[in-house]
Amino acid sequence: MTYDPPSGPKPTTKPTPSATELIKKMDAQEMRPPLASFANYMEAVLKENDYKNGWGSETLADLFCCLQTQVDDLGLAMPMGQTHLIRKECADVANFAMMIYDKITAAPDEIVGVDI
Repeated sequence: MTYDPPSGPKPTTKPTPSATELIKKMDAQEMRPPLASFANYMEAVLKENDYKNGWGSETLADLFCCLQTQVDDLGLAMPMGQTHLIRKECADVANFAMMIYDKITAAPDEIVGVDI
């Protein structure tokens, strides 16, 4: 499945809204089909790991280290050409990035820099 954005001229008179502005206007029904599919797969992978303690007590540095490991795992999976393995590693990469995003969004004033 691929997604091609709507064609046609792009308006030049209005600046592109920021991601934060768009989030305020969006609901799940406006999500692009590939993103919705990927988000659902990410959630399924997270649910497979519900028996773990979650990421609330993990440090940003630890989550970043896990993210890097998952990127390496994706790099190893790509040459194998096994679609199911590539999809799983993509979800793992995205989930660790989401965990970092979640932590800095939950406590932005506590984030002053992270040694990695």
